[in-house]
Amino acid sequence: MKGYTGNPGRSDAPGYGIELAAWGVALTGYFGPWVAHNAAALAWNAFDLFDILRILPEIETFALSVNLYTLRLPVVGLAVLLPMLAAKAHVFWRLGAAVLGAVLVVNTLPPYNVLPSAWHTPGWRVPFWWGVGGLVALGVLTARNLRQQGDRRSSTWQHTWVMLLWLLLTGIPAFITFPRLLPALGRLYAAPVAPGWGFWTCGAGLLILGIRLWTRGIATVVQRQKEVPMDTQTEVAKATPESTPPEAVEDYAMEYQHVHRVKERYEEELLAKANVVGVGIGLRSTLKRHEAITLIVNVSQKVPLKALRSKDRIPDELEGVPVKVEAIGQPVAQAAEQAEPTR
Repeated sequence: MKGYTGNPGRSDAPGYGIELAAWGVALTGYFGPWVAHNAAALAWNAFDLFDILRILPEIETFALSVNLYTLRLPVVGLAVLLPMLAAKAHVFWRLGAAVLGAVLVVNTLPPYNVLPSAWHTPGWRVPFWWGVGGLVALGVLTARNLRQQGDRRSSTWQHTWVMLLWLLLTGIPAFITFPRLLPALGRLYAAPVAPGWGFWTCGAGLLILGIRLWTRGIATVVQRQKEVPMDTQTEVAKATPESTPPEAVEDYAMEYQHVHRVKERYEEELLAKANVVGVGIGLRSTLKRHEAITLIVNVSQKVPLKALRSKDRIPDELEGVPVKVEAIGQPVAQAAEQAEPTR
């Protein structure tokens, strides 16, 4: 077990600056004109098209079979994605991201006069549950971000891939649906219409964001495979009996690597808490066989939870890794024994 020796101002990975910029471009394009027209009042954006196209004869008579709900889906996707992108930012910006996301999602809910019955009303049921689901997701993400107490280091590879999958599921459907609506819009305008700059800008922002997340996910997986502690094999060999199957040893080694990375990410933060004197890893050789590898937080003394400030409380787990608190007293440096002079 050893203290943190890295640069405290250094981040293990670059932030999501480019991704946040792409997010802003996509949102700007979403509320920009998706229909090119000289008259601003007729250059509708994707948000307004959902309400306008509902009254088209082709839609009302089901002559044109499209899912108009997909036109509102990108804004829900971007709203929920924002707190995930801002998860490593200062708590002020994380809260701001949650508020902005909530405002975007609330605007997708049905009008107030139909809201009380929208949950079971045809035509409003889907946007209602999308909005409610988006608000719940924002609440969960915000609580998770605040619980992490401002960790600004590299996110897990699962976090990146979840963001990419969410982006694809909420972004692609609208760009498949809109071109199918252009003939009906042309008849409504009594002239051929083309996608406006908002359509292309939103698509470009989502594309850049998707490429960045994909490349980041690939890089994280490659880095995860390379960042193997030098003593991993030694530690695994010590903690596993000779009769352990090779597959179990490999799983144990991967688990150890994950715990080791989590320890490196949070060690400085844990050592800054009251009474904490050391952070280590609990191996299976020192745990019961059914227990997972854990982070061991050594404290000088255990203090009742109510007597601790919130910032000094030690979480039960970090990124899925159990955390155990052990009281060891106040460490005291031992004087080195002097060797007897030889004659």
